[in-house]
Amino acid sequence: MTSVRTIAMAAGSAFWLAACVHNSTVGQARPAGAPPGPNGPPGAAGSLVSTATEMQRLYRSMGLIAGQGTIPFVASVSFLTAPSPDSTLVLLALSMPSRALSFTREGDRYAAEYTVRIEARRGATIAAQLEAKEVVRVPTFRETSRTDESVIFQQFLRLAPGRYSLGLAVKDESGLRNASEEVTLDVPALASGALSSPIAVY
Repeated sequence: MTSVRTIAMAAGSAFWLAACVHNSTVGQARPAGAPPGPNGPPGAAGSLVSTATEMQRLYRSMGLIAGQGTIPFVASVSFLTAPSPDSTLVLLALSMPSRALSFTREGDRYAAEYTVRIEARRGATIAAQLEAKEVVRVPTFRETSRTDESVIFQQFLRLAPGRYSLGLAVKDESGLRNASEEVTLDVPALASGALSSPIAVY
């Protein structure tokens, strides 16, 4: 899929991440668990809801962040060394299917806009906060209905080692769809000579 990303960051924008009802820990080892199968007869509406729920459980059992809402996003967190030893680079990678966004015709292409909001807090103190507005452009209508995680967003944060509450929210700017999640983030202090935590590349 061909995409053009337009990023506008506004660090310090005030926002609050609603509907963050799940809380897990990211940045430390977590046990893997196999979720039970979906309930309900094949093709039933209840089965679709159950399948989405089970996928969220599966992603979370793998130590990933799975959003709650009408945009099925999945995110991962990796850690890299920063220029100074008193901080760590946190790489947040988020993916979602293009069908979760509302595309409109733009000349000979189709375009959709979405916004990602990120906030890292230590108690009542906001350690990092940003808002990024993105544009995705595809050449055909068929690309707008892809069900695989074809839209990818990545963002670096620079944080001191320690435990944080990480809030993540995604909103479709042309529709009513949105999703959010809040997790506990343990940022490690990478030892001298280290480069990063393991990072999967697709």
